[in-house]
Amino acid sequence: MGFNENNKKTYYFVDEHDLMLVQNASWNPDGDNGKGDCIGRTLYSYLAYEYEPFVLGAIMCFRIKYNKKEGIYLQGYRHPSYYNIEYNNMSRDHVLNALILMKISDNDLFFKTLSKYLKWKISDKFNFTLELWLWMKGIAGNKLAMFLYYLIDIPMILFSIIWNKIIYKIGGFGKELSQDEFVSTPKDQLPGKTGKYGSLVFPIYSIAQKAFMMYASPNSIGKWLLKKICLWGVDEQNFLLKIMFGGKVDEKDVYSYKPMTGWRWSTYLNGLNNRDLQIIKNSDLLRANVLDVDLLKKMYKNFK
Repeated sequence: MGFNENNKKTYYFVDEHDLMLVQNASWNPDGDNGKGDCIGRTLYSYLAYEYEPFVLGAIMCFRIKYNKKEGIYLQGYRHPSYYNIEYNNMSRDHVLNALILMKISDNDLFFKTLSKYLKWKISDKFNFTLELWLWMKGIAGNKLAMFLYYLIDIPMILFSIIWNKIIYKIGGFGKELSQDEFVSTPKDQLPGKTGKYGSLVFPIYSIAQKAFMMYASPNSIGKWLLKKICLWGVDEQNFLLKIMFGGKVDEKDVYSYKPMTGWRWSTYLNGLNNRDLQIIKNSDLLRANVLDVDLLKKMYKNFK
């Protein structure tokens, strides 16, 4: 298998901008191949394959702007083809993903440019949060900002995980199933209780973000403690997050994991899942770029 940037028929494929896209789901065959989430997918792909053009692809999602009130600043877009959209919904997640990618690829120049010239108002829809702003300034070298980030984020995440455990109990959500046991249920067919309490859960994708933030952050007591807290909130079946938060995973679980649709590592294999999670069986889709498998194996080797 391995990585092949030229094969456009695999489940994950590289587009003309050197960004990682995904084949449209069966329920949305006319989609745009996941362009809106491509920066995060490209970050994971760089971690898995260390393909340098991915870095430039992510840089091309930002453009220099100017106005009299704010002067020069950088504006992010979810994909270069979105430059001229009327309403820009660039998210905090993908600003964060771009920052992480620049940091782990040692692209200090563009990382510092982002940290200096990004505005508090990220797009028409989203602003920075205080903790994300502090983290950005912190890994750019501001020790006070990094201290304040952990001071704010550690108690927030601890409370969120305790809250989740309470909601899991009230809502009757069991532990995650193995991928062979799990059957994806369409969102509109989920039981009422699942929808009622599931909407109250602090999402696993937010905890997953912390794994990649900590991967890019310098070692400290704050980093160690946040990883320990996050590990407490991760299910045994989420092998990637367990590894990245410092937990132990059996080698057989890593090498027997089967590729899935829907990016399994930031969702659940139980009643809380609301994505189309299926084991991929079409061999043509798996000839290369089996990203969820390749990233899992790479992180297992890195943390072993």
